[in-house]
Amino acid sequence: MKVRTNNAVWNEKYKRWQLQVQMDGVRRTFYSSTRGAAGKRECNAKADAWIQTGVASTNRRMHTCVQEWLETLKPTREMQSSAAYKQYEYIMRVRILPTLGRKRVDDVSNGDIQRIINKAANDGLSKKTLQNIRGCFVAFFKYARKNRYTTFEVQDIDIPRDAPKVHKDVLQPDALNTVLDVNTVTFRGKLVEDYYVNAYRWQLVTGMRPGEMIARTKADVRDGYVYITSARNNYGEITRGKNDNAVRKIRLTPMAEKILRDQADAERRFGISSTLLFPDKDGGYLNERNLYKHWCKFQKDNGIEHISLYELRHTFVSVCAESVPETLLKLVVGHSENMDTTGVYGHFMRGQLERAADAITSSFDSITSK
Repeated sequence: MKVRTNNAVWNEKYKRWQLQVQMDGVRRTFYSSTRGAAGKRECNAKADAWIQTGVASTNRRMHTCVQEWLETLKPTREMQSSAAYKQYEYIMRVRILPTLGRKRVDDVSNGDIQRIINKAANDGLSKKTLQNIRGCFVAFFKYARKNRYTTFEVQDIDIPRDAPKVHKDVLQPDALNTVLDVNTVTFRGKLVEDYYVNAYRWQLVTGMRPGEMIARTKADVRDGYVYITSARNNYGEITRGKNDNAVRKIRLTPMAEKILRDQADAERRFGISSTLLFPDKDGGYLNERNLYKHWCKFQKDNGIEHISLYELRHTFVSVCAESVPETLLKLVVGHSENMDTTGVYGHFMRGQLERAADAITSSFDSITSK
């Protein structure tokens, strides 16, 4: 096996480590702008990886490889979302390529990535956005390694601790009761029925994501359960949902069953016939943006402090947090964060979903009875 015989040296003029090696008549120079011993090791490791495994191309630029990678993310089949493509395309175009676009893929270092993260933090971006930028780098370099454009791996990238978190609001008890009790909004000075009120209530008492609710059909409700196998995003695409745990079933609570009966009555009054669980007035899929506009009006007309549709899900989790065991709550809402899959699903037995449903009912009863 071929081995390297020299070590990286620090170039004070360019403030970087540099190592030149040759293999089979091909000369290659590796760099690392990370200071100290860590940068030296990084530079040596790049050379070692190249010597041992080689790469298909040593001159490919970031902007070329990124465009090639993004093309692979465009949706080409059912249940594949364009959301990842749009997110990564935006991050690359706005945050990464202006700085690294002309750089060779194999010359990018962890120091380069950390500086982009730090700049984004200085620009006031949230912790979640910084994590998305780091995730974009990880995904791109995974693709680049598979295609032998580089051997580089993203490692030890820190998210600044003082990066702001995205603020989340939830319905307070009085507002929660208003959502469950009031059916009307104001139209031309008169109170009229809000056809969409049951959609708001469903999200509130089940914890479903908006896209999961919109994609549900009446056939998904059977034997006292609702089966969640897909979601519909803002682009009108049907996907498998946010993560692997999003495919699940939940036991219907008495409150959820009443909402379904109320929705069926509303559809009869409005003359709607549809296979969807919560159809729009034309019988087709709800549009999440349009539903949000109706939700905003409902809040304004009924004196509710504004929250988003997605924050109805946060409200559900907040209501149930004290009385529903965390593992069961994650099971109901389809969370994957810090989830021990074996601990949750490996011991999944008949009766767990029923226990979760009973606990959810008790949680809401404790608020609505006041």
